[in-house]
Amino acid sequence: MIESLDLLTYVLIAILVIPSPVLMMINSEAIAVALGLQGANPLVIALTLAVGQTTGFCLIYLSGEWVTERSPRLKRRLESFDLERVEARAPLWISVASLFGLPPLNVSCLALSALKVKLTPLIPLIFAGRFVRYLVVASIPAYFAEYVSLDWLPDWLTLPKVSP
Repeated sequence: MIESLDLLTYVLIAILVIPSPVLMMINSEAIAVALGLQGANPLVIALTLAVGQTTGFCLIYLSGEWVTERSPRLKRRLESFDLERVEARAPLWISVASLFGLPPLNVSCLALSALKVKLTPLIPLIFAGRFVRYLVVASIPAYFAEYVSLDWLPDWLTLPKVSP
């Protein structure tokens, strides 16, 4: 069971990563690695980061129309898309982007918003892709820590373990 201090920490991390799709200096993968090295549960790490990032990507989607209206170049480029074809492929597009990051998910959310593709069916896909991504990233450090020297990592990633 998660202690109350731990729960607060995870809530704060989820809030911290909300702007990470725009502010690239907030690296969610590095946070997952750091928490994984601390011995945190990979499921909880993945859930925390997925909630925060899904919120951030939804905010990008919700501001997409506003951004498009202010950029004539972007507006012209989006007008060249075949909306029916994009709508049919949006679930696959967003799933691949949320899991692998290619095409970039922030750009994908912006484009789908400007093309007026509905957000509600995309939210679970974004969450699931981010969850799987961070589950893998958070699980790897604990597994390989005994085989690979942690001296290669920056000091802030290998902070001393926090005792419960």
